[in-house]
Amino acid sequence: MIAALRHAFPDDHIVGEEDSELLRKENDKRDLLWSHIKGVLDEGLVPDTEIGKIRDEVDMLDLIDRGNHGGGRTGSM
Repeated sequence: MIAALRHAFPDDHIVGEEDSELLRKENDKRDLLWSHIKGVLDEGLVPDTEIGKIRDEVDMLDLIDRGNHGGGRTGSM
């Protein structure tokens, strides 16, 4: 979801509930999540035109961390 929002609204902030801290520490969890996401991407189930490019695990983790905005009165509604 963050990938689609970032792709459609690249300058907007995103408020999320999770970050990638645990996934960066625990390789087995990161690898499992990446294998699921890569499978969806490889099958073309979500076109790049809707979410942009997610090339690897680093891109995936960085996208998760894009939801780190604290909220407030700035940005689009």
